[in-house]
Amino acid sequence: MIDTLITQEQLRVIIDWTKAAWIDPMAIGLLLARRHALLQKSGELKFARMRPEVRTVFSRFRMTEFFESYATLEDAIASFDEEWIQDGTVQ
Repeated sequence: MIDTLITQEQLRVIIDWTKAAWIDPMAIGLLLARRHALLQKSGELKFARMRPEVRTVFSRFRMTEFFESYATLEDAIASFDEEWIQDGTVQ
């Protein structure tokens, strides 16, 4: 799904973890690859509403430093605007 978004030039991606009770460590590697693909195009991959069980898996593999995570979807969305405003991209 993220590849489709990248192809469509939708480069600000948020994954809402509300319904995810767990993540396979192999899937974390896939997310890192997608994050890299987005960064190559000046995009970003962020997380919202990550459940504690999922956060624990990311923490165990020391992946929390690679992904920004927000308590709410609204906060994640707002963080994109804040970054673009700080960079001078949004007028």
